[in-house]
Order: sequence, then structure tokens, then C-alpha cells
Amino acid sequence: MIEAGVEVVDQEPDASGELEDDEDKVTHSPKLILARIKWIGDQITRGAISFLNQEYLYLAIFAAVFAIILGVTVDAYEMTRGGDDANKAEPSTNFPYTAIAFLVGAGTSILAGYIGMRIAVYTNTRTTFQCCAGEKIKVGGQEVKDLGPGFFAAFRGGQVLGFVLVGLALLVLQLIISTFRASWFDGALADLNIDSEAQDEET
Repeated sequence: MIEAGVEVVDQEPDASGELEDDEDKVTHSPKLILARIKWIGDQITRGAISFLNQEYLYLAIFAAVFAIILGVTVDAYEMTRGGDDANKAEPSTNFPYTAIAFLVGAGTSILAGYIGMRIAVYTNTRTTFQCCAGEKIKVGGQEVKDLGPGFFAAFRGGQVLGFVLVGLALLVLQLIISTFRASWFDGALADLNIDSEAQDEET
């Protein structure tokens, strides 16, 4: 298609996502530009997921090894201390809570990283499109592209990312506290109160 002596290309890009070489002579149609943006976004997403898969493999190995170290050191001590009359004020735990909390935190970090990466690459192409679609405005006597829509697209993506990650962290923290409290802390605290009342009665 020819418009004002300039060829307007209006077809899908090839499998490699490449456009015409001579960009000075070719004006690409909105359809082709959108297809190009989508192709680049898909490549970024695939690369990001490949990176996360490799990173999380090493992170999972480290988390497993360190959880075992926590279990045989900190948790082993916490589960064996107390129990006699001299250490009733320090009751032993009934489960490797430290190692489990560490594994839950590592899993939450992995999930937060995955969600954050997906939101970031999802917002990336939309920010690019909004920046390109901005209208011309005059600043200091010069005509420039209005990047306001692109800024707000990026800002909203960052808002979603921040609220999701912070909310996820607080939710998991609250679940851990509630679970540990129901499974051990309340019972241990009740035992301490009973022992304290019995000692008060004896005195």
C-alpha cells in the first residue's frame, strides 16, 4: 500500500520478529507495530521465566541445605531444652519451627519474585505502547512526545507489584504466627501459668 509516496507495510512480522530493513522508506502500520511489540514482550517473558527457573533451582538447593542446618542446630536445641524442674520456665518446642519458618519464607520469596517478574514484563510492553501513542505537546517552544500515559502505565504496574508483594508477605507472616501459636505457643503458655499458680499455692 502506498500513501503519499511512502510504502505502508501492513502484514505480520516474520518468525524472527524482524521488520523491514530500510526504515527511512517504510512507514509501518499500527497493526505491524503492535505485533512487533507483542513479539518483543513474549521474548522478554520467555527469557525472564528461563532466568527465574535457573535461579530458583539454586535457591531451592540452598534453602534445603540451610533448613537442615537450622533443624539440627537451633531446632534440635529448642526441642530438647527444658523438661526438668530447673528449666520449666523454658519449655521445649514440639516441632522444628525455625526450619519450617525459613522454608516458608524462602517459598514466599520465590513466589514473590515470580509474581513480580510477570507483572514487570506485562507492564513493560504496555508502557512502551503508551509512550509511543502519546500526543505531541509543546515544551519550551519545541514539539515533543507526551510521555505522561507511559509514566502512568508504569506507575500503576509498580503499584500493583508493591501491594501484591507486601500483602503476600504480611499474609504468610500472619499465617505462620497463627499456626505456630495454635500448635505450640498457647499450650506452652498455659503450662507455664499452671506451674506458676502451683508454685504460688505452695508458697
